[in-house]
Amino acid sequence: MDQLPSPNEPLPEGRDTKEDLLKITVEVTPAQSTDAHTNWTVPTIEPETPYDQLLPLPLEHQPPPAILEHQGHRWIVDQYFYSLPKDLWKQIDEALPEGPIAPYDREVERHISEICGDHSTWAGVWNNARVQYTGLRRSSKFSLDPNLSEGQDVQGLIVEMGWDQPPHNLNPAKVANSIRVANNRFTSPFLQALSAYPGWLLTNRTFIEEQEQLVQDLRQEIRQWGTAPFHLSQPAMPKYLEINNEGHFDLSRTMAMFQEFLARWRLSCLTGPDLPVPQGPMMDGDILPAMMRQLSAAGGLFFVPDTVPLPSRDDLRDMLGESLHKRADQSHLTEWQDLIANDRPDRGPLRKFQRLFKLQHYWRLLHQRHPQIFKGNLRRLREIFGTFLEVSAATIMKDLQEVEDRLGKGWETRKSPLE
Repeated sequence: MDQLPSPNEPLPEGRDTKEDLLKITVEVTPAQSTDAHTNWTVPTIEPETPYDQLLPLPLEHQPPPAILEHQGHRWIVDQYFYSLPKDLWKQIDEALPEGPIAPYDREVERHISEICGDHSTWAGVWNNARVQYTGLRRSSKFSLDPNLSEGQDVQGLIVEMGWDQPPHNLNPAKVANSIRVANNRFTSPFLQALSAYPGWLLTNRTFIEEQEQLVQDLRQEIRQWGTAPFHLSQPAMPKYLEINNEGHFDLSRTMAMFQEFLARWRLSCLTGPDLPVPQGPMMDGDILPAMMRQLSAAGGLFFVPDTVPLPSRDDLRDMLGESLHKRADQSHLTEWQDLIANDRPDRGPLRKFQRLFKLQHYWRLLHQRHPQIFKGNLRRLREIFGTFLEVSAATIMKDLQEVEDRLGKGWETRKSPLE
């Protein structure tokens, strides 16, 4: 079997450029994310085979050296290693004495947290590559000087946006307007719900039980392929699964089990065993006929012929709501649907579940890998998490109690079903 094309080999005529294949595009919306993979092999490429059926994109062609350096560590072998954000780990590392954490474990935490940064794009590592996930970003909003206008110094904006240098012919006023539009979208109830939904799921006992059962049942398949190939809207079996089916698994059964679970919980996919990706809305151009069955099981498909006028906003909302809530399999979602009901003006619960998502994820990681640090340091750790999540230590204590009330004592010591 031949390896995937190297950076120095020509691509078949008419194919995408190498740059198109190897670059990773970071989307603004938190609703879209997936894993990164490497080390796949394929036979000689046939010209009629699309690259997106051969490569489990996005492909990180050159993983950071730190991943390869620590690939034999017990936390990483055959596991999804979710990192702690760089700033959070730095605070924990500086606050705790050297004794509780072994030097090499500290080094692994530090190196992986550095290459994953603030979790705007990366949430950990798997299979010698970083795992792409945007739902854990610390803040969705870009900072912006409200007085930014044409001719002002935009150096601060350039730093905030992460640019190495100003884009050609940068127009500060246009950039400022684009950021205002993006910030308005990030704070809309619609996107608040998408980013809060994982927090509700991961504090829901039924979801966790079913998620862990799925991962346990498909443990070997996930260890070979990860979770990225198994999407709710996957229209066909990706070719690279068939090509690399070393375990001779029943691929149709695996895909069906994933899609049944994803449809039941209205998810696009899982990023590893512990990070659900909510299914966002899809427009007509995004929906292929082969996706209809999976999508209809997870939501509503609404058709308006082009021979009638569009309904008014209120009429359209009523029609959509009536269509969505006629389904018979929604009892497990009742609490969440009550939280996002249109007649509920209070969005405080959404903000709380946004915070609980990050808190329970990182708190559990610390318990899994460093349970000894909690003895005598609980108050300090609550303070650190409060600073990181921009709330008081008292709020963190209250949040942790709510997670315990919802999941039961010992929730934080729950092990990964992949172990």
